[in-house]
Amino acid sequence: MPRSLKILFILLIICSTTQAKQHFIDDGDYPLSTHTLSEKYCSRIDRDREFCQAHTLSFIDGNVSNIPDFLKGVESFIDPIITSYRQVDLKKEVSDTLSDFGNDISGSWYDETRIGLFARTPSTYTLSFESNGYSGGAHGYYAVTYTNVDIRTKKSLSLQDLFLPGSQKRLYQVALSYYKTARNLKPSQPLTWDGWFENRFRFAENFAITPYGLYFLYNQYEIKPYAEGQTSFFLPYSAIGDLIDPKGPLAFALKLPPGRMEAAFDNECMQLCVDVIREGDRVTITAHVVPLEHAKHLWLSVSLPQISSKRQLLSTGYDRFQRVIPYDTGNRIYNCFAKKAIPAKYMLVEADKVNPGHDENHTMWFRVKIPPDLGKLIIDIRATMKKEKRTCRLPESYEGITGEQGYKNYRVILPLRAGT
Repeated sequence: MPRSLKILFILLIICSTTQAKQHFIDDGDYPLSTHTLSEKYCSRIDRDREFCQAHTLSFIDGNVSNIPDFLKGVESFIDPIITSYRQVDLKKEVSDTLSDFGNDISGSWYDETRIGLFARTPSTYTLSFESNGYSGGAHGYYAVTYTNVDIRTKKSLSLQDLFLPGSQKRLYQVALSYYKTARNLKPSQPLTWDGWFENRFRFAENFAITPYGLYFLYNQYEIKPYAEGQTSFFLPYSAIGDLIDPKGPLAFALKLPPGRMEAAFDNECMQLCVDVIREGDRVTITAHVVPLEHAKHLWLSVSLPQISSKRQLLSTGYDRFQRVIPYDTGNRIYNCFAKKAIPAKYMLVEADKVNPGHDENHTMWFRVKIPPDLGKLIIDIRATMKKEKRTCRLPESYEGITGEQGYKNYRVILPLRAGT
């Protein structure tokens, strides 16, 4: 294989494991002790070539004295993974692989697993099991699984444990509606338009219980081809409150203040979050972006596809940005596909800063009056950071939904009426 193709191949594997992520907990909130096990074995094929396999496992250390009370007992979910890891005989695996492939193989195969705390609520916590690696073939692999744990009983939870009996059909209908809204599909459009193998909705095998809703994650090949990557969507509790078992693990969700939503995302360049609060027919949207690297220019953009006029914009404000600019329907905005300014189709609010402070929280907020007939409010958000020779975006070009400027956006959905 030519060296240039080898480099491209390696980059494709790396990119598949470094996508921006939505997160529901800050590591600083729970400074957990972690432990890492690592092993590698190589066998020489000839004078110029060798074949290696490596395994790495990182996990929460549940046996330390300073572990938070809610995590006590977590080792029961981690120990089986550790046991399985220690049973792997890398010397035998390398020998077996060379026996199968002979001299047609060289280089390195690897498998990395990281077990971490993904989310925490008053009654549950969620562990994430992230695995990535390469074991031959056209590309590497990456997958995430979640385990939701009831803090009181120390038992893992299924989707059926959270809702009233007989609620499955209604839950399915609401989830399908939210999925299509999150992926910018009309109700009548089939799921195959979003890349699904077939037009039959099903819940993801993985879900996480978070403070404001259920987070569903479909791994590669689960509903779409490998090239489509992972797919996720968020189902707010306020949309399914009448289905929640008031005596079950989600009882805390029935006490949440109505009309509130938070979402946070990050990658290697930036952290991005949005906080939405509804008061009657007014909604206040506060967006934050923190550059994690030095940059020349920073932009933060929030779009409201259901609001056509900035006359519904009641107020704006910012901190550490230089300005906030609202664009009305018809105002000309740059589109990356057209490579020119085009008339806006709906309201967009943008803030920017030249030479933004490294690790500083840049904030903008605005208040809008929402139309009375909306069942849910759609908010699209993105951040862009220009550095010396490259541009960093959140979300990246292979994530999110396409906004009116042609760039990818994260979509946050605020329910305005239960069951919508």
